[in-house]
Amino acid sequence: MSARPLRVVGQPVPRVDALEKVTGRARYVTDLTLPGMAHARVLRSPYAHARVNRVDVSRARALPGVFAVLAGADLTWCDPYYGPAYRDRPVLAIDVARYEGDPVAAVAAADEATAERALELIDVDYEPLAAVMTLEEALAPGAPLVHVGQPPAGHFADLSTLRPRPGTNICHQFHFARGDASAALGGADVVVQDAYRFPSVQHVALEPHAVLAAWDEAGALTLWASTQNPYSVRMELAKMFDVPLARIRVVVPHLGGGFGSKTYAKLEPLAATLARAAGRPVRVAASIPEAFQTVRRCARASRCASASGATARSSRSSATPTTTSAPTRTSAASRSEGHVHRDGPLSGLARQARGARRLHQHDARRRVSRLRRAAARVGARVPLRRGG
Repeated sequence: MSARPLRVVGQPVPRVDALEKVTGRARYVTDLTLPGMAHARVLRSPYAHARVNRVDVSRARALPGVFAVLAGADLTWCDPYYGPAYRDRPVLAIDVARYEGDPVAAVAAADEATAERALELIDVDYEPLAAVMTLEEALAPGAPLVHVGQPPAGHFADLSTLRPRPGTNICHQFHFARGDASAALGGADVVVQDAYRFPSVQHVALEPHAVLAAWDEAGALTLWASTQNPYSVRMELAKMFDVPLARIRVVVPHLGGGFGSKTYAKLEPLAATLARAAGRPVRVAASIPEAFQTVRRCARASRCASASGATARSSRSSATPTTTSAPTRTSAASRSEGHVHRDGPLSGLARQARGARRLHQHDARRRVSRLRRAAARVGARVPLRRGG
């Protein structure tokens, strides 16, 4: 008896945006314009860590075609900080630049060329400070502190339990252990341990970050943004500008890739701030180099130990003693130490493979059982076989 053909799985499903994209009619943020729209450019710190003693924007403001020039000291009319875990990211550097590429000043002008010329007229007095360039430097006792005392953001329940260590660059640390890991390692026949490093990477979406922001006469804000989290962005902006959520609207046009790089607020606070100061819509569009400076997936270093042997029967255990994370030159980097997993008694690769298969089969049965129970509550049925 042949299986009944499936109606969805294995069948072609036309994408709802396919026709617009293949015909070139799809519009992204950088395709959008509004009457009187200004173009923004950002002046970024050339130092990994520096005190910003003075930012002189007077010549830039006097340039014809410039609508607004802002530095960190100008942001007294709003809460200038944002961030999903900690509110530690100023819209523009306030007193200290904390990474190479940290925004120090921003310009809104009639066109991109004028905005670029205005950046050249901004005079910044930097005082270079000691920087932490590696994870080890950031975790070392007495290391220069990247952030000091910024409060938790409180946006998400899963980030509300972060426990920073005061006086260090560690933004979260926890300890977890089960069984006696030291005894398990000490009595094992074989112990394999090593350190693993993963570099920071950029997501390299085809569309860099871009935002178009506009305030109306009633004080409501609308943004067209290449974001993957419009509701999180709206929450950030409502807190920054002390505006009810109902008066902030975030529109996401076609998204030219994100892969996680466009989650949470990135350029939206800067675009909204410039638009309010300029009194007109402002579009901020990052270049490819600026996208690398705006967000990366952080680097990671892990030390792991795995053990097996006949004594595992009496001392089976697993432990993850410590996980810490600390900011480095341009992003937060995380570190896991001493992950120990104790396997049962093994006698060769065949038994290892057989044990792995049993583990996966058991896990699969548990997942199917949970799925069946959930389906039964809504009157559905989970088939055993394809087409069943």
